[in-house]
Amino acid sequence: MDIVRNKNMLAAAVLIVAVWAGILIFHPPRVTQDTFTYFESMEVLATGEVPDGFTANRIITTYLGMRTVMALETVFGDVKIAWAVMNSIFFFATSFFFYKIIAILFGRHTIAMFGTVLVATNYALLANALDYVMDVGGWAFYLAALYFSLRYMMMDNIRFVVYGAVAVGIGCFFKEYAFLGLIALACAILYQRRQNIGALVREAALVGGISLVPISLFYIWAYDQYGYSYLNWFSYAKEAMPAYYASKPVEYIKVLGSLYTFGWFLFVGGVYLAMRYKTAFLESRALWYVAFVGISALPVFVWPAITQRIFFPIVPFLVMVSCFVFLRYELRLVYFLPLVAAYVAVSYAMDSYVLDAVNVDPLLNFLR
Repeated sequence: MDIVRNKNMLAAAVLIVAVWAGILIFHPPRVTQDTFTYFESMEVLATGEVPDGFTANRIITTYLGMRTVMALETVFGDVKIAWAVMNSIFFFATSFFFYKIIAILFGRHTIAMFGTVLVATNYALLANALDYVMDVGGWAFYLAALYFSLRYMMMDNIRFVVYGAVAVGIGCFFKEYAFLGLIALACAILYQRRQNIGALVREAALVGGISLVPISLFYIWAYDQYGYSYLNWFSYAKEAMPAYYASKPVEYIKVLGSLYTFGWFLFVGGVYLAMRYKTAFLESRALWYVAFVGISALPVFVWPAITQRIFFPIVPFLVMVSCFVFLRYELRLVYFLPLVAAYVAVSYAMDSYVLDAVNVDPLLNFLR
């Protein structure tokens, strides 16, 4: 109802829906290699029969995501439609939470709209939002936790940090990206309660209990049922992934380059402006929040796989810093439209044209 009554939020919602429609047209849902492992796991959940050699990695990482698809399938009568509906809702939530974050941080609807475009049309989100995978669910709850962390820091109301903890506690059943939100919440509590150790301990314990106790109990149950834990999943990835990469530095450059493309020009400009003007841009508390968002995304570098999908959680931080440029040149935002348009066009065309046409390997041979 707030969206309908508020013209700015309504405009943001229309923008997000337009991007979603573009995905349906130019990047419709795809069956991926991962899709079949989800189908197998949903069959195990539905029947209770565990086939020989079954690996429960999808159950321990996306249990509620699969349960949601199974529930929606009874409504829509088709598992793929159910999956697309769930992911569409999460795509909207991811984009809209980010719009709200930028609107609060910068207090400018126009800047929030520019920032939302950069997130909603990011290649990783476009390429995976509606595919038959589960990542966007974890991203949505991560952005929700970031939003509530900001509200907590701005209003100093424990209610919001509890909401954030609930987002993490539920989201980690959809995809483990939600755990990153717990880092942002922890940083926010440390900042807010740095002069009150007792309150810091109480709030940290409350957030930790809400976020971690349910998933910990679930992991115990899953290990009892399937003899499989998250440590097994991480160990497998750690052993298997290195064989795919001849050079990690080259992979980082390729993945990060394709992840944010023309946005890197804005990010570099934002870093320069933040270092030069500091609190002349944003108050100290808001700058700390942006730093906390960056810190919360760092664990993606620990995961053995190096893909745009794994690295999407750093995009909100990159866009927040990029928005410093929009704030500095707010009266000249029209000049940035060609750059933003190029970013959007490349994101939509990445799989169909750009990745096949652009080969940077010869330029990076010195890193191998």
